[in-house]
Amino acid sequence: MIIDDEEDVRTILSLFLKQKRCIVDCGGTLQEGIEKLHVFSPDVVFLDHMLPDGEGISAIRVIKDMNPDIRVIMISGMGEMNEKAMHEGADLFIKKPFRLREILDSLGVKNQPD
Repeated sequence: MIIDDEEDVRTILSLFLKQKRCIVDCGGTLQEGIEKLHVFSPDVVFLDHMLPDGEGISAIRVIKDMNPDIRVIMISGMGEMNEKAMHEGADLFIKKPFRLREILDSLGVKNQPD
């Protein structure tokens, strides 16, 4: 699951993950993402911090309460949020702009042929 208000980020990440044979859903707002989590039960949520309807960091515990096994990976251009995100329960923090290799590494995916 990708929760990010930047359409470009959602599109690039989604296409990349689908190419790696992942099932992906996206939300452009915090509310949309949380609502989709009730239906789509992902293993991983890529969560932006600055969203139009709230701060992603405030949703980490909500997401973990829904399913403690979901890995929450915060992606944000605000590198200073790293420590706070981890304190709130994020499993990993990736600073924007990110490299697609960082995304694969965060999922534990080894280099694989397409």
